[in-house]
Amino acid sequence: MTYNRITIRGHVGADPEVKYVDPVTPVARFSVATEAEGYVSPDGHFALKPITEWHTVYCYYRLAEVVDASVFKGMEVAVEGRLGYTTIHRGESLPRKVAYIVADSVSVIERKEQEETAPEEERPNNPYGAYLDFLDKGSDEDMPF
Repeated sequence: MTYNRITIRGHVGADPEVKYVDPVTPVARFSVATEAEGYVSPDGHFALKPITEWHTVYCYYRLAEVVDASVFKGMEVAVEGRLGYTTIHRGESLPRKVAYIVADSVSVIERKEQEETAPEEERPNNPYGAYLDFLDKGSDEDMPF
């Protein structure tokens, strides 16, 4: 049995770009930055410093539409999916193999400071805030049916 799964958590580098491969199939592409500790030696000395690694993420179909509407530059996200590979041929240089992530799910991770400063109903991007106020004001006795 084989297995190809990847999970990353990081910050979005730019707003997703959405293109249609045919009239009904959207594809969203965006990058996610993660940090790993590794040895770097710009001056010949080894040191343990954080290294930023960039990952390209592709989303298809409905997930592409959701990502386009709700994921923006700077947000922290968790991406789950599988690794894919392609070969790039540029000019007369040698072909280069490139890895990317095909996402099955993308979750926005909210910061705790935002949750502590504003309750759910007062957040500007809460689509249910006004509707919840409407539900609280009415009573079942006023309903005509």
